[in-house]
Amino acid sequence: MLDSNKDGSVTREEFCDEAGKMGTGLSTSDLAQIYDALDQNKTNNLKVHEFGMYVQGAKMTKEQMKASVTPSMRAEIHDEIRRLFELFDKDKDGSVTRSELSATLRAFGYDLSVEQVQAMVKQVDKRGTGSIDLQEFT
Repeated sequence: MLDSNKDGSVTREEFCDEAGKMGTGLSTSDLAQIYDALDQNKTNNLKVHEFGMYVQGAKMTKEQMKASVTPSMRAEIHDEIRRLFELFDKDKDGSVTRSELSATLRAFGYDLSVEQVQAMVKQVDKRGTGSIDLQEFT
């Protein structure tokens, strides 16, 4: 289905075009990021085994996924989350305020209302401080 020209591999363009037609609700940019993650050898040609690894991963239980993550992978993920947190924490005080969240999301092209931003903070602000710290962010 994704291999629109039936040549045995799926290019980035085919993946984005065909997956977009499936009504996933994902943007072309999101689909391209998924493709890039799947294309492990970076050839711009997904082979059956690369796509099969994705499907296999999608069938894993939460416990199986957790068990498959190595300590070095955990450290790398934590570092990436910390760096992302730092993008939001504009004043570097260790917490992300509603205004910092709103400004950063706006810079990424998301123009949310004050109410939407407040709801986002409220959802993850477990300590009730009105802002998000690194632990809550993760």
